[in-house]
Amino acid sequence: LFEASVMVPADLAGVASDGASGSALLKFSQELGLAFQVADDLEDQGSAWEPDHILYYVSREKAADQTARGLRSAADALSSVWGAHAQSLVRISEE
Repeated sequence: LFEASVMVPADLAGVASDGASGSALLKFSQELGLAFQVADDLEDQGSAWEPDHILYYVSREKAADQTARGLRSAADALSSVWGAHAQSLVRISEE
């Protein structure tokens, strides 16, 4: 869902998905989607973790830390390619 919400408009605007601009958008959208899923999983306190759940494999703290680092890295890459045009998306990732 996050990937489509970023990549469909990029495609309509003619951004090549295999270029630096498109790759930065794709990575950012994937990391944003992952961050949303991990945040949702972290809110499911008290659940019995199944193998399809990130907390089955890592601690809550490690999951939150790894997710935050991945999203920050993707946001930095997006900013380096898109400059000021990336700021709206970067602000979303900071919430």
